[in-house]
Amino acid sequence: MAQIEITLDGNLLPVPTTLIETSKQNATDNETLDGTLYTDFVNVKRSWQVTWKSLCQEDYDIIYAIFFDQFSTAVYPTVSIPFYSVSLPVKVGINEKDIYWDGNQLRNIVITLVEQYAIS
Repeated sequence: MAQIEITLDGNLLPVPTTLIETSKQNATDNETLDGTLYTDFVNVKRSWQVTWKSLCQEDYDIIYAIFFDQFSTAVYPTVSIPFYSVSLPVKVGINEKDIYWDGNQLRNIVITLVEQYAIS
């Protein structure tokens, strides 16, 4: 199986431990008095959860800089996952740092990438 590469704002990320894609539906179900179901399908928004069991401080600093820059520039970074034909702007979220070993290793780092534009 091919190795999945993830690029965030032009930076190749380390190979993740897990990559989970989630789709959030924006739809409303309406049921008539006779029990017939109608659904107003509006759009779908995808997100990806990227996890590393262990990450060096240097790699974390690059990811954190991208996370922080979106707040100072008000510009969404671009994620690229060619294996899934994904290339789009995303909002980046990151969990807290869990530092161990000699202070140069971090564990259980999770970033969440939420696409800017929903798919209609």
